[in-house]
Amino acid sequence: MGSQIESQRKRAVMLLQRRDARSSKGLALLLKCVLRGDANALSTLGSLAYYKWPALAAPRLAYACYCAAADAGDVDAQYNLASALIEGVGTRKDTSRGLAALQKARRLGSAEAAYYLSLCLRRGIGSRRNLEESHRLCLEAAKRGVREAQYEIGVALYLGRGVKKDLAGGLRWVRRAARGGDPEADKFLSKVKRLRPRSRMPRGRAGRSRGLSESGVKSP
Repeated sequence: MGSQIESQRKRAVMLLQRRDARSSKGLALLLKCVLRGDANALSTLGSLAYYKWPALAAPRLAYACYCAAADAGDVDAQYNLASALIEGVGTRKDTSRGLAALQKARRLGSAEAAYYLSLCLRRGIGSRRNLEESHRLCLEAAKRGVREAQYEIGVALYLGRGVKKDLAGGLRWVRRAARGGDPEADKFLSKVKRLRPRSRMPRGRAGRSRGLSESGVKSP
């Protein structure tokens, strides 16, 4: 039963991504999954409304879906609910409730929630700035695969921004983010490559191995 609903949900999402009449069929199929008790489908429905996909554009509906799906235990919905509350999308802005929802999402296993919390602490959203705790949460998210966090940890280490400078360690994190598809990481690596001084060929032995003297004249 569960695998059948999951299959229907995936087909619904595929249809909804089309910009033609079939997107309406996808929405109908997704609603069937919701009515059969699929919390993930309800969360997906909320995302459709939140991000204004062609088939649907209703922030208030998005918020209602996130609330219901979060109550049913869906981790993604809990994170999206937090985002809606902090940004005031589909509901009145409530930073305190949003941060509490983020903390819950993090406890439920959302690495993205840990990263979002780190941003809030760094910017002083809902509380005083706490750079040390922000770095700790960002590192937690980076270790759990959030590429934006990997990029930010890498840059902080490379530049010594708020932490002890570590060029090699910073580049490792940035490269990891780049492998995950982060465009900013790619730009950063390109910039580092351009700014790095070219290593010079040591004079003497290298030159003589090609039959050249240090003066540039061929040796006998």
